[in-house]
Amino acid sequence: MDSPDKFLAHEKNTSHIGPLRLSSDTLIVYPKAFTDPLYIDLTQVQGTIGGIDECKCTSNAILEPRKLVDTCVRELLDRLLLIFKDNCSVSNQCTAAMFVAMMLYGPKLEARRDSSVDLAFRRLHQGLSHSVTTGEHTTQLSFRSLAYLLNSCLYPADLKPLCDFAARRIADSQEPVSLEWLENICFACSKIYYTNDSFYEAVAHQVVAQANTGSPAACLNLLWSFSRVGKANLVDTVLVHRIGEFSAETFAGCSLQFRRRAADALRQYFPEGTWKTIAGH
Repeated sequence: MDSPDKFLAHEKNTSHIGPLRLSSDTLIVYPKAFTDPLYIDLTQVQGTIGGIDECKCTSNAILEPRKLVDTCVRELLDRLLLIFKDNCSVSNQCTAAMFVAMMLYGPKLEARRDSSVDLAFRRLHQGLSHSVTTGEHTTQLSFRSLAYLLNSCLYPADLKPLCDFAARRIADSQEPVSLEWLENICFACSKIYYTNDSFYEAVAHQVVAQANTGSPAACLNLLWSFSRVGKANLVDTVLVHRIGEFSAETFAGCSLQFRRRAADALRQYFPEGTWKTIAGH
């Protein structure tokens, strides 16, 4: 691993041009850039940053590196909110929310800690959510984008209004909603034990109509989400039948860890043979 001093010893005019340098133009059209590592240039930092006075870019001057990095990331998130709200399409605002969450917390969104960065991300997500779910923007919001928005929301209090919004959108939809996106939307809602009957009834209507097109992962996740909130009876007949049609080779495309967790959680719904196929026994 490189010594921190190596990154602090550049001359003032040194520029780090390359894939780690993010421009606002790139972020607006390509939010996935957030999944790349983020480079924070500490060269010739002056003034007060996060309580550190007159940081002169020596390793001894950076007394609290974590605090400094938190401050840089917090300021980045606050500025991104302004950039995305004013310049981005509805789709890219939702995509950005998901990729920023992945950058900060990892793909499973499990590494949160009580810090100013968490609060800054919450402000970013609240701002983007309000932007895309109010006014004229609501008609432009796809179910794919809605799935991204819900699954990048880390706070139950913020997620419930988004679940309410999703319930209205699904109930009002005159077209089939892809099971892939219903799966993700249902997962986000069920993980906070959102129990709005009309939401699950609207989703169930879509699932029953499309169950014969569902993938193994989508069908398992949908049944799991409905089961989590005690509403599996709305979809268990069609989903159990569909899942029973899959061969061991078809299930091989799913993570074995996921299959075993799903099999354990849903064992009551399957005959022994199907359960063993799901679990990979």
